[in-house]
Amino acid sequence: MAIIKRELLFTVLTVITAFCVALGMHVFVYPTDFAPSGVDGISTMLQALTGINAGVFNLAINLPLLAVAWRVLSKRYVLYTVLYTIFLSMFLMLLDRFSFYQYVPEGERILPALFGGVAQGLTGVMLRIGASSGGVDVMGSMIQRKMPHRGVERIISMLSLAVVAVSFFVYGNLHSVLLSVIEIFVCERVTAAILGFRRSA
Repeated sequence: MAIIKRELLFTVLTVITAFCVALGMHVFVYPTDFAPSGVDGISTMLQALTGINAGVFNLAINLPLLAVAWRVLSKRYVLYTVLYTIFLSMFLMLLDRFSFYQYVPEGERILPALFGGVAQGLTGVMLRIGASSGGVDVMGSMIQRKMPHRGVERIISMLSLAVVAVSFFVYGNLHSVLLSVIEIFVCERVTAAILGFRRSA
């Protein structure tokens, strides 16, 4: 019974986390023209280029990746990551479908980067329950299985930086790249705080 209650709690936390991240992306990131790290960043750039909702790209990129991960990584890890991916994509599409409020900065755009970073940093909850938010986290974990001498954090950082570099060519200005760097910094601090709370609890 205790295991069932724990897994039910983790499922609820997964759905809540997906909603909070989707809300932060929709309200702050998309109207401000910059890309966060990882698959979220790739999906954001593809949305900017095509006009198709980022949730569609999030599913299209993550689900095949997770299908491969199913053979390599923990089944529980993959199941919770799939659940998060599906709900994140669904919430992104629903927020867009109902034209939910978006914050459009009139001057300096640093505020959306800060709040976007806080929202995306909540994916630390997924790490805390033994899963991830998909994308580069999954790729990093699979690469480390093949190359155990390389730290997963370093692999994830390299993949994230590659996404940020590409964003320069999508948005065509250095300011968007700097906003991405700020967003990633805040995201990492929030994630670290969540994981630190776990260690101190």
